[in-house]
Amino acid sequence: MFSDRNTKFNASVLNEVDSNNDPISRWCKSGTRNTDAFCILCNCTISCAQHGAAAVKRHAGMKKHIDAAARHRDKDGNLLPPKLVQGTLDFSNGSANTSLEHQVSKAETTFALSVVAKGIPFSWGDTATSIYHCMFPDSDIAKKFSCGRIKLARIVSDGLGPYFKGQVVTELCQPNVYFSIMVDETPKPELRVQQLDVLVRYFSSSQQEVVVEHVQSFDLGRATAEIIVGCIEEAIADLPKQGLVCFFSDGPNVMKSGNSSRQRPDTQSLHNKLVSAFSEKQLLAKVLFLKNCVQLFSGFQLLFQKQEPLLHILHVELIVLVQRVLSRFLRHEAFADKTAEQLKRLDVMDASLWKSRPEVGTDTEKSMLEWDSSEKKRFYLGARAFYLACAKDLLQKLPLDNRVLQSASLLNWQSTNVESEVRALKYLVFQLPQVIKHEEVSSAIDEWHMLKCDSNSDLLALGGERIDVRWGKIFELKSPGGQPKYPLLSRLVKCLLCLPHGNADCERGFSENKRFYENRYSLCIASINGLRQTKTYLRRYDGDATKVPLSTELLQSVRRSRARYTERTASAQQSESRKRLGDQDTGADVDEKRLRKNLEEKVTSSRALLKRAEDIISSGLRSKSLEQVEAGQTLLAEGNSALSQTLSQLEELSKKVSKRT
Repeated sequence: MFSDRNTKFNASVLNEVDSNNDPISRWCKSGTRNTDAFCILCNCTISCAQHGAAAVKRHAGMKKHIDAAARHRDKDGNLLPPKLVQGTLDFSNGSANTSLEHQVSKAETTFALSVVAKGIPFSWGDTATSIYHCMFPDSDIAKKFSCGRIKLARIVSDGLGPYFKGQVVTELCQPNVYFSIMVDETPKPELRVQQLDVLVRYFSSSQQEVVVEHVQSFDLGRATAEIIVGCIEEAIADLPKQGLVCFFSDGPNVMKSGNSSRQRPDTQSLHNKLVSAFSEKQLLAKVLFLKNCVQLFSGFQLLFQKQEPLLHILHVELIVLVQRVLSRFLRHEAFADKTAEQLKRLDVMDASLWKSRPEVGTDTEKSMLEWDSSEKKRFYLGARAFYLACAKDLLQKLPLDNRVLQSASLLNWQSTNVESEVRALKYLVFQLPQVIKHEEVSSAIDEWHMLKCDSNSDLLALGGERIDVRWGKIFELKSPGGQPKYPLLSRLVKCLLCLPHGNADCERGFSENKRFYENRYSLCIASINGLRQTKTYLRRYDGDATKVPLSTELLQSVRRSRARYTERTASAQQSESRKRLGDQDTGADVDEKRLRKNLEEKVTSSRALLKRAEDIISSGLRSKSLEQVEAGQTLLAEGNSALSQTLSQLEELSKKVSKRT
């Protein structure tokens, strides 16, 4: 009779370490009942009904478990999960979880995951529901399977999406997890709105690498800054503010240029320019020169479109990019040994540093063989002017003197000057006081020296792997006492790795958006959120829906999707009703203001008419003209009548407004 007071299995214990210094997630999973856990090493059920997570930790200290764990350790003593996990049969009362309804729910969840993973339209759910009944007539699961387009859309928007977003929030709420928020907008011309995307970037302890997850999207019309800020605050309301280290977005100049680029071009002017260009003798040379210039920037752009963290090489690559541009028109000694600060101060307009002739490419020079000397001279002058403009723009705008980027290069583990690395480490620590406290700085420096002496540091020098994966191996190193070997460095490096190196992640999300919207313009923003949140989280499973663990929490979220959908749509309808009423009130206010303004203008006109009548009467009296006096009296009567009527209307309007308020 006390079954309702039993303690349920808490999945958060899987993120902890047991008394043997093993991650609990490597040997434990949820059981068939919500009060049970299951040890995959001992192949036994652990009851959490009375003692909760303590029962799981107590099991780790049992001799049977210790012996089983010893058989699954590598040469360094690290616990490895069994390569083959035996399926378990539970003949207890909890077998209701394996009922037909439960199996159907799992099938529908897997189906929804596969639809999202492959980008299949929701309408496929109608077809699948009918053909599965015909294809598998002997299957009770197929007979009960029902996942039409409406239900499928509801599962994605109000079941899968909220669940995976919740998983991300849970991971971010763990201690010593730091993240960056990335924001960007893209136009949706077919809907005449802008879509605002909010992404989060952080080092995932479960994946042991940096991940980028979709938080939320919004459809914006003519949005003000206040509305955009409100949307962002709504998106990150559940995220722990103490873990936020960077907010990344386009600057106002980019936004302004994006708006101007959507202006309709002058077709006739463009046509005339093309006709003029195609008739030019220099067209081929200009095209070849442009092709050679593209090679200056294409490698840099392709490199920083990768998903992996590249902050550690960003500063070096920026310097290389500037040097490549300078090498096209400056002598080598003018820039070869310059530091970043010296390059910023370099005067590229100094003609004494120029080459006699800028580099334009051998294919370009070949196309100019039949030109006369004056034509060649003009072309080379134009090429030098182009290089000068590029160099000045790069030197002005690139953060070559940014000390954070310079210091972050220590993550690359290629410097042999330990003292310069320590100075960079100190600078980074003081820039991130929320990560390492000032009283811990000395200990962090000690850990850096110990890491430089550690033979395991060779893991960082290995090529072919992402930098976050290499550092992840360092994070897992343990001291002889079983504690993390470099706890302070781990916190700092995880924080640095979460800093974005560009806008490629946002643009990649917009590309996914276009694929979702292809011939599916009726998708609402809730469906887009569900699709994006699920799609990005599925990367952890290589986009394979069959690899996603169908946990109890996931299935419960799918079952609750109908209730969430009903609640969400009801709330949206109420908001729309309030907005409609507000618009009506606003419309009435506008009409009243317009009427008041017209009446006040009439009062002014009437008073001007009275003043004119008085002037005419005065003039007639002075000149003893009876006609002027009579005309003035007529105007005076008309003015008094109009003024009286208008003032009466103003009084009635004021009474009407006061009664309503």
